[in-house]
Amino acid sequence: MNTQETELLESWEEIYKRGLLTLWVLLAVQTSPKGPAEVATYIEKYSKESFFVNSQSLHRALRRFYDAGFLEIIRGPDGRKKIYQLTDLGRNILKRFLQRNILPFYSEPLHQHIIEATT
Repeated sequence: MNTQETELLESWEEIYKRGLLTLWVLLAVQTSPKGPAEVATYIEKYSKESFFVNSQSLHRALRRFYDAGFLEIIRGPDGRKKIYQLTDLGRNILKRFLQRNILPFYSEPLHQHIIEATT
């Protein structure tokens, strides 16, 4: 890729990734309750290290999702560490979002179009 193509791709990816933080955080805590560091590790692992979130952004997002009622806080064994888990509202919102916005990518022929575009 030339410089212009690289810049365009990186710009698109930056916008795309900002919009994905909610999805990644909710997916991380739906598998099991997690602290912020565990959420970050989950995101890095399951995005195949293509998505990283800095600590400050992650803490702001967790607070925002808590305030919105998507997450609840439970305390770790030491009584101090914050562990986040999905509420029923968070689980329902995640489920509907996935059904409306992610599952279509797995349907034919769209899935096949994506495969073709990557070869």
